[in-house]
Amino acid sequence: MAARFLVTEATESPRTGRSTDYLAIVFHLWSRNARRKRLIGRPTPAHWPERLADRLWYWDHLSESQRRRLLGLIAIFLHEKEVVVPKGARDPDAARLTVAGAACLLLVGFTDTYCFDRIRTVILNLRPFRQRLPDSPIEGLFGDLFASGAYSTNMPVVLAWKDVRAECADPGLGRNVVIHEFAHHIDDLDGAVAGDPPFPSKALIEQWRTVSHREYDRAAERRAAGVPSVIDAYGLTDYVEFFAVSCEAFYCDPVGLANEHGDLFDLLRALFRIDPRPWFARDPMVDLRPDNR
Repeated sequence: MAARFLVTEATESPRTGRSTDYLAIVFHLWSRNARRKRLIGRPTPAHWPERLADRLWYWDHLSESQRRRLLGLIAIFLHEKEVVVPKGARDPDAARLTVAGAACLLLVGFTDTYCFDRIRTVILNLRPFRQRLPDSPIEGLFGDLFASGAYSTNMPVVLAWKDVRAECADPGLGRNVVIHEFAHHIDDLDGAVAGDPPFPSKALIEQWRTVSHREYDRAAERRAAGVPSVIDAYGLTDYVEFFAVSCEAFYCDPVGLANEHGDLFDLLRALFRIDPRPWFARDPMVDLRPDNR
């Protein structure tokens, strides 16, 4: 789904002249993928589907193949990453399962074993935590705010469990902090968090920049005019947050996003290789007609 960048200082083997680091990298990647395929192929705990149905609103809307895919990704996620749960959480295992299920929703449309390779740790706080606002104010706010999540390159992802639990259970909230922060990581796969996700071609990257900048301006105009928008105010902080908030809208209000920002929706559908609109449509054939996008 994304570019995988690995930088290393290669050394020459005196006997073969081949890069020993290169061989080590190849072996590491091979063994990791083999391990992940074994994890995907194993039966997952019998209680997982019931717990996921209770905690993730979209579970019941997924197809059988999508559920199997999600379960396999969750198994990889929980095997490879540490999810640190606060002492006040009533059910630590359920908290870990919820976070993994929400994060891996971003990967359900793919077929490989990629699973946020650079993220090693997720830290849950019980409640939103204090965070410094960016230099540019958000709707006139300065100073600090209470954040539901935080992502920084090569650092643990930090999430507020109270908001994770509520947003994963209720699609009516129209947002999901897990999707938001892991979208930042996807944005970061090319080495920079800039609001430019790692499309597989330069043409698509340029198309994204053109469309996202245009739709950013349209969303700002709607909000300035007092017109409701699927892109919330925080998404207008900059292009970085616009991408992350657009990903939230793509999964949490795809019909609304397609109606307001059809070209943006189409590019996100191409990026994630999935169309979430049928999860919300009473009559999918009506909502998926081109004139309803």
